[in-house]
Amino acid sequence: MKKEKFSYTRISCYQTCRWQYYLKYVKKFKVERTDNTKLANKGIAFHEIAEKYKSTDTIDDLTAAMRARATELSVDPDEYDYREAAIRLRWFMDDFVGKKDVKLERESWVNGELAGVPFCGALDVRLTPKKKDGAEHYYIVDFKSGKKADTESYRSQLALYTHLWGAELGFDFDETIERVHAYAFFPLAVVPRASTLSDEERAMESLKKIHFTIDQLMAYVAQYEDTVAKIKAEDWSRIDEKSADISFVCSFCQFAGIPKGFHPVVHCARTYDNGVKAPRSIKIGLDAR
Repeated sequence: MKKEKFSYTRISCYQTCRWQYYLKYVKKFKVERTDNTKLANKGIAFHEIAEKYKSTDTIDDLTAAMRARATELSVDPDEYDYREAAIRLRWFMDDFVGKKDVKLERESWVNGELAGVPFCGALDVRLTPKKKDGAEHYYIVDFKSGKKADTESYRSQLALYTHLWGAELGFDFDETIERVHAYAFFPLAVVPRASTLSDEERAMESLKKIHFTIDQLMAYVAQYEDTVAKIKAEDWSRIDEKSADISFVCSFCQFAGIPKGFHPVVHCARTYDNGVKAPRSIKIGLDAR
């Protein structure tokens, strides 16, 4: 039987709310809804255009494509500066990526194993050196759609990707730190003193390198292994909605606001009682993956 893969998203789900984890990963329910997808969709509008970027694309072309996709996803394109995102994307692809002697991979996967279970990570951009001389460098870039270029929230995720790729390349922790570099790119973030900066300077400010010491990377890996052990030890037959935790993540949760009685298993009375009301039009099914 094929082993089920773990990921940053799955681990984060467990750490945030065990009830959501139970419904999503143990019972494998999936909810179709559009009322709480706005923040995700604004980023999707950028991601999908970035995936298809060509050096011949103009700023106007990219802006129009992002705005059109945002509209299709029921996002008001005037609410976000997609022209600025287009400017930053061009700089990123033509300067940061284009001036390196690397192979560009978009939307690729890195795979490995932690605590005896398979892990995977989806990489927005992976840059692999074309020439291998034993001292070459590798780059991971993750696109983030937040309004602030705050890397602290993404250190754990990028630490996982860095470790997995380093291990895939046969590197130990020391070599991984030296040769695998992780970045977070914020195309929609507000840049301080933006009016005083050039297009290139604003773009550079939106690309943040995430630095790890060896001890920090090892600590992140140990945290992932510890969480896997906790998940394995759970008695899921004893879990109930009292395990639900209220946090900002509820804004994105597919199960938020579903009242008792709507479905035999799927509900979240805690968010419902806190004022979150799922629309009656939602559809609940099983995730076939």
